[in-house]
Amino acid sequence: MAQDNLIASVRRIDGSVATLTYTSLRHPDFPKEYVEICADGSTTIINDLREMRLYGFGEKNIRLKKQDKGHRNHLIELAALVRGRPSKAMSFTEVVK
Repeated sequence: MAQDNLIASVRRIDGSVATLTYTSLRHPDFPKEYVEICADGSTTIINDLREMRLYGFGEKNIRLKKQDKGHRNHLIELAALVRGRPSKAMSFTEVVK
């Protein structure tokens, strides 16, 4: 639907910039989850959390055997946090800094 679109840009204190684009207007053959990271003259592209291309590191393509969106690890860390055990989960104040 044409109303299911969002663009958000964030500039951090260190000067780095992040832009998130969520859109329902993409072509159905384009990867559903596409991440592009640029830093220090290098670029990393992640397609559907299955393939990663590295540029500036001596170009490399990495294919994963299965797609991992991290849901299982999130639940494991949440369970540890709720049980009062050490967790790698970021605190709310770490997230909103």
